[in-house]
Amino acid sequence: MTVGVAFAALADDFVKECRVGNPGPDGEKACVCISGKMSGPDRAAAIDAMARTNAAMAKGDTSILTPEVLKTMGSVMTLQASCT
Repeated sequence: MTVGVAFAALADDFVKECRVGNPGPDGEKACVCISGKMSGPDRAAAIDAMARTNAAMAKGDTSILTPEVLKTMGSVMTLQASCT
């Protein structure tokens, strides 16, 4: 049961961070779709990358993003393209 609850929390965190970057009317649908395609081991890294990207965008300074974050965001964006 604990594993199921932990996964559900990660799914909620994934969708929450994804929605920040996808505020449009179809954002929820796209974020849920991406979440469903994101593998378990990559999910935590994707949540972290989205949170860092969202924070950088809010500050207007994307130069602080590391190559690892950018690579992870590239993977998320690839999944997003398959969800539209």
